[in-house]
Amino acid sequence: MVKKLFDYKKEDSLIRDSFILFIATMFANLAAFFYHFYMGRVLGPADYGILGAILSIAYIVSVPSIVIQTTLTKFIADLKAKKKDKDINLLYKTALSKFFLFSILIFVLFLSLSHFLAGFLKIDTLTLIVFSPVLIFAFLLPVTRGLLQGKQEFKKLGFNLFLEAFSKLVLGILLVYMGFHIYGAIAGIVLSFTVAFFYLHLGNIKIKTENKFEMSNIYKFGIPVLLSLLILTLFYTIDVFLVKHYFSELEAGYYAAISLIGKIVFFASAAISTVMFPKVAELYARKKPTIQILYKSMFFVSIIGVFIIACYLLFPKLIVSILLGNAFIEIASYLWMFGIVMLFFSLTYLLVFYNLSVNRKSFLPYLLFVLIVEIVVIFFYHVSLKTIIFELILLNLLSLILMLIYTLRRK
Repeated sequence: MVKKLFDYKKEDSLIRDSFILFIATMFANLAAFFYHFYMGRVLGPADYGILGAILSIAYIVSVPSIVIQTTLTKFIADLKAKKKDKDINLLYKTALSKFFLFSILIFVLFLSLSHFLAGFLKIDTLTLIVFSPVLIFAFLLPVTRGLLQGKQEFKKLGFNLFLEAFSKLVLGILLVYMGFHIYGAIAGIVLSFTVAFFYLHLGNIKIKTENKFEMSNIYKFGIPVLLSLLILTLFYTIDVFLVKHYFSELEAGYYAAISLIGKIVFFASAAISTVMFPKVAELYARKKPTIQILYKSMFFVSIIGVFIIACYLLFPKLIVSILLGNAFIEIASYLWMFGIVMLFFSLTYLLVFYNLSVNRKSFLPYLLFVLIVEIVVIFFYHVSLKTIIFELILLNLLSLILMLIYTLRRK
């Protein structure tokens, strides 16, 4: 079994391409670490709690972004398998023009709802207004990244991910240092999306066609992808919103920090899912076996997750003090528990992407059931931060078991 996991084949070069993207995302994560390292110390727990709420909105906004990227990746991988390069360029141009119009609509809608959302989160409306331009690039950037992922150009994709994180670090710190405080931290996020998009669009991708691609099949596939990713994103963001609503500002700031550090498990292993998806989609289009790639992917995600959780267990105070400073030292004992939450979530995420890549979508009721249970449980039983984390461990384990049963039963 172990030998099969490490068998190298050109057609499923999961290890090589995962390593390329893993290194790129590690540099991106390092830039993100320095961003939070600075913000945690300069902003303090209360303002950092506001930043955590904004980041949770960003995670929810990323749902349609990932839907666009995932859907385009799937169809571009299919076209790549059939060697239809002209159709790939045609699809890219059509998608870019349509999602630009859609992004403007969402931007206006968000601005109209910003006052209500700010009231629920107990934050200043201006913070949401500063954040709002992200919505435009959140629908354009995944179009170009979907092209690169579908064509399996992981070096370019990895560099762009790093460029976004590095831009957020430099511009965010500069703006906060200039005296813009929380608004500068948020503006850094907005500008990083802008830099990443224009670098890709102007520097790497050229379109030479005036025709339009038929998008109906893409929209049909996008619906289950949207529902899947919306549910998955709510899995690890709705708790931050509810804690921000029910707990004090200090406790909400602590929980935002716990959630942020715990998510390292997910972000560190996300490269595996990103690489696996187009490879499985291409093999599926060629009617070749795909299950072995899933086994390899689950193995590597588990190794990464267990290693990080072990670090949380052995060096919790050191990790907190390095990442966010001594002001957050109270959260040290919670890290390993939230790491388990994110390991279970990462494996569930991987299984969802595998099933989508082979056109299976009937797992959605299972995910929705667990999400509803999560909301109900936290709503009625939010005694302490530790209680909420234990609830999340059990619920994410349940979602993993349900997805494993679904996947292996339909193998």
